[in-house]
Amino acid sequence: MLDLGLSQDGLAQLIGASRNAVVTALTRLRDHGLIATAPRRFELLSLPRLAKIAYIGLPDR
Repeated sequence: MLDLGLSQDGLAQLIGASRNAVVTALTRLRDHGLIATAPRRFELLSLPRLAKIAYIGLPDR
């Protein structure tokens, strides 16, 4: 588990995105089994799959 100590708002500010965009992205990643989240924490469940979608993108829902 990666404890960033950042809220979703803080993460959005850090990467220059809206909170809504961050929530949407985290939800999609979680729904695809790539991450697990807890308050102010993110866990990468499959780094190889995450690297693959970084290259080709997530499939549509």
